[in-house]
Amino acid sequence: MASPLGRGTEFRGIQYANAPRWQPPQTPVAANDAKIANKFGAVCPAVGAPNEAEDCLFLNVYVPPDAKVDAKLPVLVFSHGGGFVVGSGQSYGATNLAADNNMIVVTINYRLGALGWLSNSKLAAPVANDFEAVGDAGNYGLMDQQFALRWVRDNIAGFGGDPAKVTFSGESAGGMSVTATLTSTSTAQNLFRAAIVQSGSFFYYTTQNVSAASRQATVGAAFEADLGCDSAACMRSKTVAQVLASQGRVFGRYNLGPVHNTKIVPLTPKAAFESGQFIKVPVMQGVTANEGRFFLARLLPPPPAPALVLAAGGPANYYLQQPNTYCGTTAAPSTCTYSQIITKMLSRPTPDAIASPYVNILKASAITSELTNLLATSYPAANFKNGFLNDAPSADMALAQLWGDATVACSARAAGSALGRYVKVYAFELDDPASPQPSNTVGFPLGSQHTADLNYLFDLGAPFNTDQQQLALSMRKYWGNFVVNLDPNGNSMPRFDAFPAAQILSPGAGQLRSASDFDQRHFCSSLWDPIRAATP
Repeated sequence: MASPLGRGTEFRGIQYANAPRWQPPQTPVAANDAKIANKFGAVCPAVGAPNEAEDCLFLNVYVPPDAKVDAKLPVLVFSHGGGFVVGSGQSYGATNLAADNNMIVVTINYRLGALGWLSNSKLAAPVANDFEAVGDAGNYGLMDQQFALRWVRDNIAGFGGDPAKVTFSGESAGGMSVTATLTSTSTAQNLFRAAIVQSGSFFYYTTQNVSAASRQATVGAAFEADLGCDSAACMRSKTVAQVLASQGRVFGRYNLGPVHNTKIVPLTPKAAFESGQFIKVPVMQGVTANEGRFFLARLLPPPPAPALVLAAGGPANYYLQQPNTYCGTTAAPSTCTYSQIITKMLSRPTPDAIASPYVNILKASAITSELTNLLATSYPAANFKNGFLNDAPSADMALAQLWGDATVACSARAAGSALGRYVKVYAFELDDPASPQPSNTVGFPLGSQHTADLNYLFDLGAPFNTDQQQLALSMRKYWGNFVVNLDPNGNSMPRFDAFPAAQILSPGAGQLRSASDFDQRHFCSSLWDPIRAATP
């Protein structure tokens, strides 16, 4: 169908695979009649959106204006975020990204939650296949994404694309999937010639603790018991609603994702990148300046009175000011100290019943009073001003920066350093303090929080001012240059230097600039690298 923006053609809801429960994706049976690709396909089942149609493996193709079938245009394949538990490709309109760069963009669905990422011994592959060795279980959502890349390889020429010029990209969980796929030397070789990772470095360190065997023995077994099953047949007989209910009880919010020591993910990203055992393609990788502000309200238990939280400037400020049971008891509520909140946030990164290894900053044994006092000194609330409250000191913004630096920014820098020994790496950071946001319910400015970069690349209807519109166009050009030429430079754009420099992406004249202070601003080599080295 013609793009609603009048800038090309959209092909919506193309089924690229069937999704047999807890098995690798399969090629769908070819239809005898032509299908009109003008409607998005089913979204994969998720908690809160319990679609019962498990065959949800659809993709969407965005073709620029006047593209000919023999054009051999470069292709960007985008994998969405959502913590591996929510999301779909259809949420990311890519008309402008495709048209501005005369390239094709493909957005994809993949299986979510327990249906996409459960690793359980009862589901272990009995025989080897394209994606699994005997005994492998889990990573079905990653298999889906690689199957979509195979579909692109085999079919994109019919849309005017060049299967030899594919870039695999993703944000958040999608970026983590791209990172994992870079290690897939047995299953994804020659499917893409470049990679873009947006805020996808969460598990650069933490995946060391997420092997297939450990997952099968812990939450994999707990999930089976919660379902009331003792066999794969029993598990596959349960309804989607029953699976999602058990998922919520067993896995919590952020406790699903790729596992390693499998055919599809043989090594952790850290081990693969440092040893050179990965698919060697140019990589563009970056973060937002304030990643943690998206997560802070999810990292601390919600206080009981939203109005008081807003008045205080966020949950951490509330706990510092109001007697509470987070640091006290029901019988004796007490206010928190800043170091207490840091300790609790590091010890239990989410309020869920089961903490996730994917967002753990450190092992429990490393969280000492000496460390938390050091962090309190390194991230003093006085250095973070809350513009909503007359620039009052903000413990919330400080804690958010602490968590974002440790979990995302410095992990991205470490990954870039390891990759850069073998391939060309380009780093970037979105820094727009006034990034358009949904309604603010947390009490402090969200700035360039996690996911803020998506507004500038995709057609999400963000209410941009003139400078932000120009930033969005510039970012789409950088992304397009990289897809087309394997280098973000070109089109008379400001110079984008390779790693270890980072390209700062800010609105306003002269604000697209190459900077060398990413390490210092995020306390990587001065603070987090030594902490990581002491507690691997």
